[in-house]
Amino acid sequence: MDGDWYLHIRAQDAVGNTVDAASERFRLDASATELSGLALSAGTLDTVFDASTMDYKASVANNVSSIAITPVALDATDIITVSVNGGTPSTVTSGQASEALVLDVGGNTIAIEVTALNGARKTYSVAVARAASNAGTSGGSSGEPSEPMGKASLQVDSTEIEAVAIKRVTRPDGAIVEQVSLDEETLDEALNSLKDAKQPVLTIKVDDSEPIVLVELPATSIAAGAVPNAIIEVKLNGASYQLVIRVLDLVGLAEQLGVELTDLKVNIILERADEATETQVQRLAVMEGFDLASAVIDFKVTVEANGQTEEIRDFGGTYMARAITTEKGAENRNLTGILYDQETMTFTFVPSHSGTRPDGTQEVIMNVPHNSMYAVLESTGKTFDDLSGHWAREDVELLASKLIVNGVTDSGFAPDADITRAEFTALLVRALGLSPNPDGQPSGFADVAANAWYRPAVEAAVNAGLASGLSPDRFDPNERITREQMAVMVARALSFAGKEAAADMGVLGSFTDRTSISAWAADAVAQAVAAGIITGTPGGTIMPSEHATRAQATAMLKRFLQYTEFID
Repeated sequence: MDGDWYLHIRAQDAVGNTVDAASERFRLDASATELSGLALSAGTLDTVFDASTMDYKASVANNVSSIAITPVALDATDIITVSVNGGTPSTVTSGQASEALVLDVGGNTIAIEVTALNGARKTYSVAVARAASNAGTSGGSSGEPSEPMGKASLQVDSTEIEAVAIKRVTRPDGAIVEQVSLDEETLDEALNSLKDAKQPVLTIKVDDSEPIVLVELPATSIAAGAVPNAIIEVKLNGASYQLVIRVLDLVGLAEQLGVELTDLKVNIILERADEATETQVQRLAVMEGFDLASAVIDFKVTVEANGQTEEIRDFGGTYMARAITTEKGAENRNLTGILYDQETMTFTFVPSHSGTRPDGTQEVIMNVPHNSMYAVLESTGKTFDDLSGHWAREDVELLASKLIVNGVTDSGFAPDADITRAEFTALLVRALGLSPNPDGQPSGFADVAANAWYRPAVEAAVNAGLASGLSPDRFDPNERITREQMAVMVARALSFAGKEAAADMGVLGSFTDRTSISAWAADAVAQAVAAGIITGTPGGTIMPSEHATRAQATAMLKRFLQYTEFID
C-alpha cells in the first residue's frame, strides 16, 4: 500500500533483554503520476482526454469570465494543483471542481500539476481561448463575424483551387462557431471544375480549432446541378462529412419555407458534443462492454432563409460518408461506428470501416442514409456459452461485438435454432444502418400488429424494398425463413447498398440440388453465391428450401457486411 511506513528493529539477547537497534521511515509509491480524467466547466477539450497526452486546447465565449477544472487522479494518493497564467497554484481534490480560475480575453494557460508521494511530477496544460467582446451575438450564418481568422482550402483532386476566409461568430448560447461562407460565384466555379476531375468531389478543408464548424452554401448553385453526381466534402482535423447534392430537393424546401430559392442557404454543420455528453457516452460505453475511441460528433445539414431553419435528417436511402478520427493506437482493433440517441441513451450500429488519411491519421468511415450524433467504440469482446466448438462462433462473436446480433439470453445464443422472417428482417435492417421509424408508413400487413416489437423493422424493410409479404396483406412474421427467402432479401440489400452482384447462373453448377431452387429465387441465390455470401454445405448442396438457423443467418450477414465494406 502506498504511503509512509516505519521500520523498527529491536534486538534481544539470550536472557530476554531487548534494545531498539534502529528505527527508519520509508515511503512506498507505485503511482503513475497521471490523470485518468479531465473536465471543464465551460468549453470542450479539443481531443478526447488521454493520460499520455499532456497538452489540450479549448475555447469559450466572451461572457465566460472564469472556468473550473475537474481533474481525476489515476492514484488517489497523488496531489493535484491548478493555476492559470502562471498564478499561485491551488490544491484540488481528485474528482472535484477547482475554484473559479479567472480568464483573460484572448489566450490563457491553465496548468494542472500531478505530484506523487515520491516527488515525481507531471504537468498537463489546457490553452483556453476566450473570445473578444466584439465576436458577435447571433448564431449560425446570421451572427456578426469577427475579423477573418484564417483560410479554408477548396480542393479538387487534392489540388487547391481557391481559398475562402474562416470567420468566427458566437451563437446566442455563447458557443463559438467557425464559419466558412461561399458566395454563388465561388461555388459555381468550384462545382464547374468537377466536370474534368477524376472524382466529382469538392473538398472544403478547414484547419479548425473550435468544437463547431459551419459551412454555408448558396442553394442556387447546388440546385443548378452542373455535375449531377457531385459531392461536397467538409474536412476538419478530426472529422469529415460528404454531402451528395442530388439528394436535396431545394426547390421543394424553398416552397415549404415560403421563400425564393435565391434566398435559401444550405448549411453543413459538424459539432463536437460537449464534455457532459461525451462523459455520458463514455460511461454508457463502459457499462455495455465498450471503450469510447473517438470524439462524439453531431453531423447536421440544414436549410435557412429569412430567419427560418429546417434540418434535413434523412436522405431517402442514399448512403453518405462521414468519418471521425480515432485516438492514437486504435488501428487494428475491433472498432465500430455507432449512432448515439440522446433521448433513449442507446447505441445503434452503423455501417463503418477503418481508413487512413493521407497524413497517416487513422479514422473510421461511416456510411449512413441519415444524420445524427455519431462516435466510434472499441469492443472488448462478446461470447456465449453455447458457442464453444461451433462452426459459426467467430462470426457470431464479431457481429455481437458490433451490436448487430443478440443472444436469446445474456449467456446463450441458440445458434442452431431456426430464425423467423421477422427476426431476420430486423437483423437486416440493423445491418444496413436503417432507422426503424415507429411512426413510419404502415406496412399494410394484417398480421403485423401495431404493438409488435418487429413492426418498425418490417415497415422499414418494406419501404426500402428489402422485404415483401407472402400475399398483399400477410407477412407471416413468425414463420421460419428459408435459405432461399433469406437469399432474396440479401440480394435486395446488395442493390439497396449499391453493391449489386451479377446474377451468373453458372455459379450454381457445383451444387447438386440446384434444380430445387425456386424460379423466383434463382437470380437472388446466384447473386449471393457470386458475392461469396452463400457458400453451400460441405456436401455440395445449397438446401434452398431448408429453414435457416440463427448461426446460418449470422454467417450470411457477416459475409454481406464485409462484401459491402460495412464492416472491416
